[in-house]
Amino acid sequence: MTIAITTYLIYLAISIALTVWVARTLHKNGRVFLVDVFHGNEALADSVNHLLVVGFYPATSRPSDLMHSPPFRRHDDAGANSSL
Repeated sequence: MTIAITTYLIYLAISIALTVWVARTLHKNGRVFLVDVFHGNEALADSVNHLLVVGFYPATSRPSDLMHSPPFRRHDDAGANSSL
């Protein structure tokens, strides 16, 4: 395995761990706010809270970024200069 792949896998693992941690924190602490916003309707607050967490994962993971941009790109100096 090359250093680029190793670095990319470490970055991916850290990103996934941080995303899960932030989602759990927002889910836990957001419930109190949502219950207040929905005037004590806990069932509605829990439902909205769950939907927000479900929407948070795809919004933060951005799978298109993982597929379309490699972690390290080598730039061709000749090509860069000719495009100027």
